[in-house]
Amino acid sequence: MNAYNSLIDTFSSLTKYTAVDAGADSQNSSNGALLGDSTLRTIQTQLKSMLSNTVSSSNYKTLAQIGITTDPSDGKLELDADKLTAALKKDASGVGALIVGDGKKTGITTTIGSNLTSWLSTTGIIKAATDGVSKTLNKLTKDYNAASDRIDAQVARYKEQFTQLDVLMTSLNSTSSYLTQQFENNSNSK
Repeated sequence: MNAYNSLIDTFSSLTKYTAVDAGADSQNSSNGALLGDSTLRTIQTQLKSMLSNTVSSSNYKTLAQIGITTDPSDGKLELDADKLTAALKKDASGVGALIVGDGKKTGITTTIGSNLTSWLSTTGIIKAATDGVSKTLNKLTKDYNAASDRIDAQVARYKEQFTQLDVLMTSLNSTSSYLTQQFENNSNSK
C-alpha cells in the first residue's frame, strides 16, 4: 500500500499543473515533466481499474470489503485496520485469493505484476512511448540543423552580395571621383 501511495505521489508530481498567470508569456516552470502524457494516463487508468475490477474466487470481490479504500481526493489507498483484521480472522484464504489469487491470472497483485511485465517489455507501452519521444527528438534535431544550415547559407549569400556591392560601390566611387576630376580639369582648362 505504501509503495502504491508513493507511486501516486510520483504521478502527481510528474503531472502537476500550475495555471498560467494572466499576462505570462510561458507555462509555469513547476509543471510536471509528464503533464499531459498519454502513456502515463493510460498506466494510471489501468492501475485504478485493476484495483477496482478484481477477479477473485473468494467471497471478497473488492478491496473495500477488506478495509482498503481509495481516497477520492488524491487517489491514494487508505487502510481500515479493524476491517482488515476482521476479514483476515473471518476468511484469511479469501483475503489471499483476492490479493494474490492463483499467481497466474487472478488476484490483484498477480494482475498488476502481469501488466507491469507487459508495460516494461521491449514491445510495451513504455518502450513505445520512449521510442516515440526519441524519434520526435531526432526529427526536431534534424529539422533544427536543416533550418540552421539554411540560415547559414542565406547569411553567406548576403555577405557575398554585400561584398560584391561594396566592390561595385568602391568602383563607382572611384569612377565618380575620376569623372569629377576630369570635369574639373576640363572646366579649369577653358
